[in-house]
Amino acid sequence: MGTKNKKIIIIGCGDAGISTAVTLLRMSKDAEITIIEREKYFYPRCPLPFVIGGEIVGTKKIIKKIEDMFSGTDIKIIHDTVLSINPEENTLRTKNQVLEYDYLVMATGASSHVPPIKGSNFLGCYTLRTIEDTKKIIKRIIDSESAIVIGGGAIGLEVASAFKNHNLDVTVIEIMDYIMGTSFDPGFSKIIEEYLTDNGIKILKGATVNEITERQDRKGEVGGVIVDRKFIPADLVVFSTGIRANSELAEDAKIKVSPHGIVINERLQTSIPNIYACGDCIEIKEILTGKKVQSGYGTQADREGHIAGINIAGGKGIFEGTLNSVVTKAMDLEVGRTGLTQKEAKEGGYETVVGVVKTKTKPDYYPGTKDFWMHLIFDVKSERLLGAQIAGGEDVVGYVNLASMALQKGNTLEDTLSFKYSYAPPICSAPSPFVSAAENAYKKLNRLRKIKKAKEKKLDVKTKK
Repeated sequence: MGTKNKKIIIIGCGDAGISTAVTLLRMSKDAEITIIEREKYFYPRCPLPFVIGGEIVGTKKIIKKIEDMFSGTDIKIIHDTVLSINPEENTLRTKNQVLEYDYLVMATGASSHVPPIKGSNFLGCYTLRTIEDTKKIIKRIIDSESAIVIGGGAIGLEVASAFKNHNLDVTVIEIMDYIMGTSFDPGFSKIIEEYLTDNGIKILKGATVNEITERQDRKGEVGGVIVDRKFIPADLVVFSTGIRANSELAEDAKIKVSPHGIVINERLQTSIPNIYACGDCIEIKEILTGKKVQSGYGTQADREGHIAGINIAGGKGIFEGTLNSVVTKAMDLEVGRTGLTQKEAKEGGYETVVGVVKTKTKPDYYPGTKDFWMHLIFDVKSERLLGAQIAGGEDVVGYVNLASMALQKGNTLEDTLSFKYSYAPPICSAPSPFVSAAENAYKKLNRLRKIKKAKEKKLDVKTKK
């Protein structure tokens, strides 16, 4: 479709790089496709906490040799490190050679961020980003009695749950005033926090780590953490303090970057038209507010790679942005969100009303029913759905995806109230929590409007006097 006999190089073989390669393989059969990747194996990162927790036994099931993934194709795999890019000459230099390209795709991913805390280099302090990290943590667990997770986001809580599976004394330290603070509002975060504390995980909020201390009987090994000048013993510390885009290669090549990552347009082109970028290394926009954020989810990376491949092949693919949809599981509690939180909506200029429902996943009379919570956030003015926050013992992902589609289609409160759904006792409860939460929002909105009307009437009377 426009790439006949063209040389296409993809830097990185994660979700985004693989998606790009597969799309190009299908749409540009005459193109010469090369993937440059340092590691010899591909593995998804999302399962790693569950390998540590033992839900997934060992790493063999999630690892694939890259050559095996592309066997039977003409894709060339080079295990090497890219040192620099020369956009003017359409070349890149690796440790071992110089290669020419017609199109370049940067799928360089991201790296774990560790705050500058004294003692963070002690043996027993880890991040969780790679198979090697996973193996080191599993080995350390054997001789550990206590563990501290620094960071109360999704990965942090997954790791804390994994440690609890090994009967460790677990503490989560979060600098914000509530856990999962970038994904949920304080009231909803409280549901997650109470569940975890009821199941034996300690949580310190609004807390600052001052120092990682050394074990007295083993030099160079972690012995504990000083939090707000109080000592907490620990045999194992994991930093879950976010990721940073690997955008240095792009920046050195004078490709436009921001604090969030490589700057791209809706076609995934960088500031240099024949260089594309996708995955965790790029900056994208939030659909509902236009705010710029880092792309940090595997589902996004897969879609971005697909769109980059379409456009390189001469097609017309558009990446609209993100709704920040995410689901995770902390012990036996599933949690998820999509769209905006109340805080984000307020920052985006919206006045909100929130529909709240607590129900069960099945009728009370049916065995195995579990608790279920849903908050739906609506814009007061337009009554448009802005976001959803959901937790429960099961079925969370289905409702998160339902809400995501509703957001993409611009659904309103009236649309949500008229949602048609199915029901069977072994599968779900009735009425649907999606409708129940909307009904709660409807009542609140009517009450809010009555209060506003009364205030306006009172003000009008005063003005006339």
